[in-house]
Amino acid sequence: MPAVDIPPTLRQWIIEQARNGQPPATVVQAMLAQGWQEEQAVDAVQAVLHDYLVE
Repeated sequence: MPAVDIPPTLRQWIIEQARNGQPPATVVQAMLAQGWQEEQAVDAVQAVLHDYLVE
C-alpha cells in the first residue's frame, strides 16, 4: 500500500465514521466529494482503519 499523508483531523474523522457504523465505501465517497483521488482515499481509509484495529 503506497504511503499517503493523512492529516490527524482526517484520521480522527475516519475513526469516528467507523465507530458510528459507516461502511468504508461511504467514507471513501465523502473523501472523493472533498477532492481526494480514489486510490489515495481508499489507501487512507485502509491505513487508518488498520492502524486503529491493531492498537
